[in-house]
Amino acid sequence: MVKIANIEGNLEFKICLKRNDMLDYNPQRSDYENWIPFTLYLNLPDRCSIIGENVKATMTIFEIKNLIHGIENVLVHLDNQETVFIRLIAVNAYLN
Repeated sequence: MVKIANIEGNLEFKICLKRNDMLDYNPQRSDYENWIPFTLYLNLPDRCSIIGENVKATMTIFEIKNLIHGIENVLVHLDNQETVFIRLIAVNAYLN
């Protein structure tokens, strides 16, 4: 699971890649043809959004890489490169 929160504690983002019956992964296929199930939690000061396991949502590996890249850009901009490194290790460990 990846969790990102701000210092004030009023913003929180969590995403968890799942290994369930919705997993459709074949290393012989390209990244946009492999589907990984996930759950997502986004808590903002005036709104909370949840994509739970019952939704059976999936993202392609291509989309996951784009999400990681976007988060990296934000964190690097905030000068928090150590956090980026930790998050990437967690995601790479899951996918490999």
